[in-house]
Amino acid sequence: MKTRSPAIAFLMIAGVVCAEDLARKSKSPRETYPRVDVIYDSVTAPDGTRLRTIITKPRGANGKLPAIFVAGWLSCDSMEAPADTKDESGLVFRGLAQLQQFTLLRMDKQGVGDSEGVCG
Repeated sequence: MKTRSPAIAFLMIAGVVCAEDLARKSKSPRETYPRVDVIYDSVTAPDGTRLRTIITKPRGANGKLPAIFVAGWLSCDSMEAPADTKDESGLVFRGLAQLQQFTLLRMDKQGVGDSEGVCG
């Protein structure tokens, strides 16, 4: 029996449960990179709260790619990494987003970034 990694299963489920566009709260522009597609979307948690997802993948990539899944659960900081970030985590996310062999999926927790709810 073939099993799938949790990140791949999450990506497949996310495509099914994504709702209308989540309102943008941040004043900074959305992320952009050369030769990378950036997809801002959302997933709906079991309680109905919509959580921001940011997916980056090499532009024109065909077929399956390994996925890196990052979720922010320890602090109330966003997983978003604007171009002018000086934050070490943001710099790491920007580096991972530009890897040409991977898809990067980041998800903000409740009340963080564009996600609905209260960070607690």
